[in-house]
Amino acid sequence: MSGLKGGSAVFVSLYNYILEVSFREYLEKLGFPVASSIEESSVAVIDRTKLTQYPISELHKEGVNFLLIDTGLDEVELYFLVKNYPLSGIVYPDMKPELLKKCINAVAMGDKWFKRDFLVSAGKESVSASNLTDREIKVIGYLIQGMTNKEVARELGVTEQTVKYYVNQLLKKTGCSNRVELVCLFSKLYPYIKR
Repeated sequence: MSGLKGGSAVFVSLYNYILEVSFREYLEKLGFPVASSIEESSVAVIDRTKLTQYPISELHKEGVNFLLIDTGLDEVELYFLVKNYPLSGIVYPDMKPELLKKCINAVAMGDKWFKRDFLVSAGKESVSASNLTDREIKVIGYLIQGMTNKEVARELGVTEQTVKYYVNQLLKKTGCSNRVELVCLFSKLYPYIKR
């Protein structure tokens, strides 16, 4: 099986330019046409740094299916990204060429490509950004910066009691047992939350 079913191309955009060029060349050796722009593709292979650089939801609605390259993300981060972005699959660093071909072709046809054990665990531990209010997201940002409740209250123009309420709501929504756990969780996830 060589080339992409349906005749469209694969777009690659990675943080590391050398890896991006190498991956494009690798895809070409596997028989896939490589697109020079994301709009020309049916499959876009990206890493986590590109999630916020492209209008992923809009492009997905226009028919671009996204594959995320796992560049050493921990499970919590992967679960969060899959739950909060229209990702069609994950490309793992240990994928054999034939499996990568199947993965790209499946995603080009509109299918999903995730490891079974990932799918079994994904729904259990992930936080959905859509369940957070704008104010809660702002509070998280301030907590990550190390601000006290009093400092957060001053920034938001609310009482300290109101900030405590937001922190308690965040603890309930995330399943975190304390503020430290909450900050640890969101210090990884905050860059991906649309503000």
